[in-house]
Amino acid sequence: MDLSACLNTLSIDAAIYASGACTIGLIVLFSWLIMHEDFPGRRYFVTTIGAMVVWLLFGAAELATPDLSCKIATASATWPAIALAPIAWCLFMWSFCFDPIRRSARTVVIWVGSLVIAISALAISNPLHGLFYGPETEMIIESGRLSAHFDHGPLFYVAAGVLYAFLLSALAIATIAAFRASRPVRPLMMALTFATAVPMAANLGYILLDATIFGFDPTPFAFAFILFALTPMLYSPRGFDIAAMARDLLYYNLPNPVIVVNDRGVITGVNPASTERLPRIAPGRSLDACAPSAIVEQFADYRSKGAIQGEVEFSDRAFLINVLPIPGRSHSGGEPVGAIGILTDVTQLKLQEERSRIIVNTVSDILWDYDFDSDTWWMSSDWPLKIGITLSVPQIGAEEWFKKVHPDDQEKLDRSFLEILKSNDANWEIDYRLVGDDGESIDVLVKAAVIRHPNGRIARMLGNVRNISAEKRQAEGYTRAKALEALGQMTGGIAHDFNNQLMIIQGNVELLEMSQLDKDQAASVALIEKASQSSVELTRRLLSFSRQSQLRTERVDISEILPRIVTLLRAGIPESISITCTVEDGIWSAKADANALEQAIVNLALNARDAMPGGGSLVITCKNQTSLRGFQSVAFDAESGDYVIISVSDNGEGMAPNVLAKAFEPFFTTKGVGAGTGLGLSTVFGFARQSGGHVAISSEINEGTTVNLILPRFEEAKSEEDAEPTNDLSNVANGERILLVEDHPDVRNHVEKILTMLGYSVSAVSNGKEALSLMYRALEFDLLFTDVVLPGDLNGRELAEEVKRVDPRIKILYTSGYSADVFEPLGMDKMGDVLILKKPYNLTELKAALAHIFSK
Repeated sequence: MDLSACLNTLSIDAAIYASGACTIGLIVLFSWLIMHEDFPGRRYFVTTIGAMVVWLLFGAAELATPDLSCKIATASATWPAIALAPIAWCLFMWSFCFDPIRRSARTVVIWVGSLVIAISALAISNPLHGLFYGPETEMIIESGRLSAHFDHGPLFYVAAGVLYAFLLSALAIATIAAFRASRPVRPLMMALTFATAVPMAANLGYILLDATIFGFDPTPFAFAFILFALTPMLYSPRGFDIAAMARDLLYYNLPNPVIVVNDRGVITGVNPASTERLPRIAPGRSLDACAPSAIVEQFADYRSKGAIQGEVEFSDRAFLINVLPIPGRSHSGGEPVGAIGILTDVTQLKLQEERSRIIVNTVSDILWDYDFDSDTWWMSSDWPLKIGITLSVPQIGAEEWFKKVHPDDQEKLDRSFLEILKSNDANWEIDYRLVGDDGESIDVLVKAAVIRHPNGRIARMLGNVRNISAEKRQAEGYTRAKALEALGQMTGGIAHDFNNQLMIIQGNVELLEMSQLDKDQAASVALIEKASQSSVELTRRLLSFSRQSQLRTERVDISEILPRIVTLLRAGIPESISITCTVEDGIWSAKADANALEQAIVNLALNARDAMPGGGSLVITCKNQTSLRGFQSVAFDAESGDYVIISVSDNGEGMAPNVLAKAFEPFFTTKGVGAGTGLGLSTVFGFARQSGGHVAISSEINEGTTVNLILPRFEEAKSEEDAEPTNDLSNVANGERILLVEDHPDVRNHVEKILTMLGYSVSAVSNGKEALSLMYRALEFDLLFTDVVLPGDLNGRELAEEVKRVDPRIKILYTSGYSADVFEPLGMDKMGDVLILKKPYNLTELKAALAHIFSK
C-alpha cells in the first residue's frame, strides 16, 4: 500500500494530539533559532530539531493508520529522521564543548548525508528485502488501538548500533567537557550530559521494555523535551557566563591568598595561593585553629565593622588584608553569612618604601616630584634643613620654596620652566639662587626628568635640588688661586729684571759716591741711592706678595717699624676709625723678617677695620714679655724666654666661640664671596710660627677682638751684615782669578768692572757653554761667580757641577735676582753649603761674600 492511501485512513487519539502539539512547539523553536544570534554548534542543534519534527510526524502517522502495511511504510519512512537526530546531536556536542569542527561544512554535510541516506535507503526499501521489519510483524489490539508488533530484522540492529555509537560519543563528549570545564560553566556541561542520556534511556526503555507514551515511542518526546529545556540555558547570560569564568579564574590563579569563612568561623574555601602561604589552612577547619592570630583578629570584627582593612605579619612577610562581609539573602540588611579575606603581600613594597625613606633622609640633595595632571607637589620634608633655611610653617611645600627664590633669578626660573613646557626635552637643568635666613644667597642646582603624555604634554617631573654654594665658592677660590699663582710667576719675572736694573743703578751710585762731588751733586746721588733702596724694598714686597720669598730672620727694631706701619694704615683706614699706637719704653728688638712682620700687622689691622663697619677704635700696642702665662688661647707649648708682644685690638663685632675656634684655619672666613680669602690670619699664624713665635687671640661678641703677635727677642750681637756699608775700593784681592757668568750684558760689564777695581782677575762670559769653553782651554780659576738662571742648556747649578769635574778645587758663588722658588727645582736646596748673593747687592755685600768664600 502506498503512503497516500495510509494517510487517508488516519485515526485521531491522545498520542496524535501530543505529537502534534510537540511538533508545533519544535517548529516554533526552529523558526526562533533561525532568526537569533549564533552559539557554537547551532546549525547542528537546529538540524536535531528538524529531525524531531519529522520523527514526530511519521510516528503519529504510524499510530493513526489502521493498516499493517501502512504502519510498516510509515515506520520505514521515519528512519531518515531517526538516523539524522543522533548524528546531528553528536556534532552539536562536539562544536559546543570543544573546538568547532575543522573540516569544511561541505565535507560534514556529505559525510552526514551519505550515512543518513544509506540508513534511510535500507529502511525505506524494507518491503523488498524485509531486513528492517520481518514478515512476522502483526497487528495487535492494545488499549483499544490497533498497533503493529514489529519483528526487527538484522539491519535494524546494525543501524541502531551505529546510531547508539553516535549517542554514546555525544555522552562521552559532554562528560569530558563537564570534568574539564571551569566552575561557572560546569553546570551547563552537566546539563548537556543529562540531555544526551535522557533520549538514550527513553529509546532503550521503548525497545527493551516496550515503554510508550500513549502507545507512542518516547524517544522523540525526550529529545523534544531536552531541546526545549536547553535553549533558554544556551541563550541565557548565565548559560555561558564569561564574567563568572573570569571571577573563577581570578580566584584560583590570583597570587594573593583568598580565604572564605562562614558565620561560624569555619573555612569554606581557599585558593591555591593560600595553601602555599598558609599550609595549615584547609576547608572545613576552624579559622582560629589553623590561621595566624593576626589574621584571626582581622576576621573577628567584620560583623560589627563591615569591611576591614589592616596589616598583618607572619612568616617574615608583611600583608595588607581586606576582609569583606558576605551579605545574607535578605534584602533588608540581615546578618552576613560569612566573610572573604584577601591578603596582598606588601613585603617588597614596604622594603622599597623603607629604602626610599632612607635615601630621602640620607642624601644631601632635596628630592621633589610634581604631578601636572593633579597639580600636586611632593618635596623632601626636611628640605629647609638641607638647604639652610628655617621655616616654622606647619606645611613645608613648594609654595614656601618659591617664596625663597632670589628676586633677581625669578624671571630666569620662570623663563626656563616655560621653555621646558614648550619643548620635547626629556631632562631639565637650571641653577639659580635662594635667599637664606641671613639674607645671603644660596646657590642651588636643579635637575629633573620630564615624563610626557603621548601627545607631548608633560605629565610629571621628578628631580633633585643640590646646594652648590660651597662648590661654587670652591671653584671661584680655585680660580682666584690660579690667578694669584700666575700673577706670582709674573711678579717673580718682573722682580728679576728689576733687580738687574737696580744692580746697575746702585753700582753706579756707589762709584759716584767714591768720586769728588760738589754739594748739589752729592745730594742728587744720595737721592738716587734712596730711590734705589726703595726700589729694592719694592721688589721684596712683590716677592712676598707672590709668596716666593723666604723669610729672612733678622733684628727688627719695633720702635722704628711700628710708626711707619701706622702711617701707612692711616691712608687705608676710614676716618671713622681712630688709630692709637703705643710702644713700651725700652722695647726689645724682635727676631723676624721685617717685610713679613709689616704684612702681618697690616693684615690684622685690615681685619679689625672690617669688624668695625660703623667706625670704632683700633689700638696697636707693643710690650716686652718674659712669660707667656695668661695667654690661654696659645694652642701650643710656649718655650721659655723673652718675647716681644705686638697687640692689635678693636672694639668691633667680635667672634662667637665656634668661629673663634676656626680663626686660624686656612680659607676660613666669615665674609661673603669675593670679600675675603680666609688667608689673612692663617698667614699671620704661619709667619709667627716660622719666626719661632706664637699667636694668641681673644674675642667676645659685640665687645671686640684682640690678636697678640708674639715674637722672640733678638739677642745676638750685631752681625757683620749689620755693619754700616763702606764704599772702599782698596785692593782686597790676593791674585784670585774669577770666572764671571752673567747673561745680562750691562750687569756683566758692571760687575766685571767692580771686581777688577777690587783687584781680581776676571773673565766674563754670558752663558755656561762659553764658561766651559774657557775651562776646557786649561785656564785656571779660583772662583766661579755665576747667575743661577742662565740661557741655553746649562743653568748655574749644572754649570757648577761640570766646572767641578774639570777643576774640583774651584769655589762657587751664586747670584740671582729671581725669587727663592726657582732654587728648589734646580736642586740648590740640597747642595749643602751653598752661598747665594741676592740681587741687587752693593759693594759691601759683594766684598763680604768674596772674603767669606775665599777664607774657607
